[in-house]
Amino acid sequence: MSAEDIYRTPESVEEVELPAKSSLLIKVMAILFSIPTASIIFIKQSSILGVAGGIGGIIGSVIPALIVVLLFQIGKGFRNSHSRWKIFMWSQFVVLLGQISAILQTIGANA
Repeated sequence: MSAEDIYRTPESVEEVELPAKSSLLIKVMAILFSIPTASIIFIKQSSILGVAGGIGGIIGSVIPALIVVLLFQIGKGFRNSHSRWKIFMWSQFVVLLGQISAILQTIGANA
């Protein structure tokens, strides 16, 4: 690629590379994983510490997922909206599995 090619105006719209856009399905799945996770944590924390503890628990469930997204931003291939939503979705899925596991453990201990 020569220096002239870098500053050349594209001849058509098809020639311009656009960043990958996240699909609606990934956004919906990320939100659907976040809602039950937040609900479970809110119920557990608010029964012990009150409403403020429940709200803190919700914030505490979202912040680790955001930190994981930020850590993935180190890699150049993950610096687009599609990758951010996908990483956030899987992070929330893992947190949800952890919460379900804790509930099942509590039920098993009480049985």
